[in-house]
Amino acid sequence: MRPGGYFETKLDRKLFLLVLALSLLQEIL
Repeated sequence: MRPGGYFETKLDRKLFLLVLALSLLQEIL
């Protein structure tokens, strides 16, 4: 397992959570 791939998946997860949080905020506001 390459370290690069590991970091890429961590970044993808963070981006996904960020988009999810933003959409939830828009629903509330």
